[in-house]
Amino acid sequence: MRVFAFWLLAPSAALAVSPLTVDDADPVSLHRLQINAVPQARQAPNGRLYALPFNPVYGVSARGELGATIGYLRFEPAPGKEVLEAGASDLVVSTKWLLFESASGWKISARLDVGVPVASDRLGLGTGNPEVGGTVIVTRCWGGTCLDGNAAYLAVDVSRSVFSDDQWFLGEALRQELSGPWTFMAEVWALIPNGDQAAPANVHFDGGLQWAVRENLLLSGLVGSAAGRGSPDWIGRFGVTWVF
Repeated sequence: MRVFAFWLLAPSAALAVSPLTVDDADPVSLHRLQINAVPQARQAPNGRLYALPFNPVYGVSARGELGATIGYLRFEPAPGKEVLEAGASDLVVSTKWLLFESASGWKISARLDVGVPVASDRLGLGTGNPEVGGTVIVTRCWGGTCLDGNAAYLAVDVSRSVFSDDQWFLGEALRQELSGPWTFMAEVWALIPNGDQAAPANVHFDGGLQWAVRENLLLSGLVGSAAGRGSPDWIGRFGVTWVF
């Protein structure tokens, strides 16, 4: 089970976008701590994957943040398939920096994610190798409407000079403020193999609503599906974001 790309991209670090996979360009504010938790389930032909990522993010600068993601994975195989697998995930350490901001509403950021192999590769919950992802993020807002675009390269094993098992990530998200405390969110994103040893191409799409319970507390729900060989039949995510 190739978990790195799924886990690295599972939680988004900005207040407005969790639990979207596509990130936005805004870092967490200086000296603020943001906690994201995104319980989720994915049903695929080979079984069901449950995940509970925990993602603290701290604003280290007016233009930058530092965060980490770790949590619990449980894979329940379809009847007659592999054995049940459960345990801790790999640790992903991330930093995001705002590179450009215009008066017209354009923002461009860069994010670096480093996967530390602490999960069990014997159980298939990790690859047992260090992994790196680099993402360019572009955000444009018009009043209550925002579009976020991501382009990333995911190196699934940086301990060797082989690129045929790496992947590209391309994604676009829409965030639309509604009446009261509600925001509509939707996204489409794809994992594209860089070579013949990589996981097959998948395209994911989901949408849902976000509720601002308080200024510093958001609850969100997303449902969706995917297309491509071995892709999930359905995906469900619930997000909790709390800022101190």
